[in-house]
Amino acid sequence: PFERLVSAYQNKMVEGSDPQYLKVKDSIKEKYGEATFPNFIREILHESKFKCRSMHNCNLDRHWQPYISRCAFCDVPYRVIGKAETFQEDQLFIGHLAGVQLEHIVVGDSGGGISSRDLARQY
Repeated sequence: PFERLVSAYQNKMVEGSDPQYLKVKDSIKEKYGEATFPNFIREILHESKFKCRSMHNCNLDRHWQPYISRCAFCDVPYRVIGKAETFQEDQLFIGHLAGVQLEHIVVGDSGGGISSRDLARQY
């Protein structure tokens, strides 16, 4: 989904300092002039021509690889799909579905800041 690409861009290109992603950022700058979100998408589309033989056989970076090529999510009859941004609420709902009263929910630090949904609106 679009929000996943926004999150990957924000995390790996804007805020990141991992040498692997600094190389990607430098490559985008070299090809397109700047490491903007539109240029990040151009790079993913360019790379997908060479690294994705099909949606099920795609060797892009796992952070922007299509979900369908990472797992067979369409083969599993999910009843709930949780998100990091709504994790605490999702846990309560899953507990309700399971007939379990969750008293204490542990929520890790998601890094704070602006949500992927809000970032998507900006980009």
